[in-house]
Amino acid sequence: MKLLLLSAALLAATALHAQEPFKSGDRWGFRHEKDSTVIVPPRYDSADRFYEGRAAVQLQGKWGFIDAQGHEVVPPRYDDVLAFNYRRAGVKSGATWRFINPAGRELGAGYDEVEDFEDGYAIVTRGGLQG
Repeated sequence: MKLLLLSAALLAATALHAQEPFKSGDRWGFRHEKDSTVIVPPRYDSADRFYEGRAAVQLQGKWGFIDAQGHEVVPPRYDDVLAFNYRRAGVKSGATWRFINPAGRELGAGYDEVEDFEDGYAIVTRGGLQG
């Protein structure tokens, strides 16, 4: 049973990383890396690779995230975003950065600046102080 679960998890992880952004005209979508099958038709102004099952996409100047099936799990409403890392992504609205979880729920207080998580921690800045 453990081997079956491990195999399923590895297969799912491989499928997520088998998608790559591609540009058609002035729009971005996602396709399978191996056979170029279109998974998400080109409709975004910009797109990033998948990290932890989420890809950042930009539409009309705002950023959000889609899942591997192309569903907008975080609708494009942020001015800037960082890729998911340790199940958190930095998102910026106006001058304020926050972190969100994979479902798009905002976590904690706002910050002036945030950096990607590394080893489970992220450097944040508020009022000139870092922590």
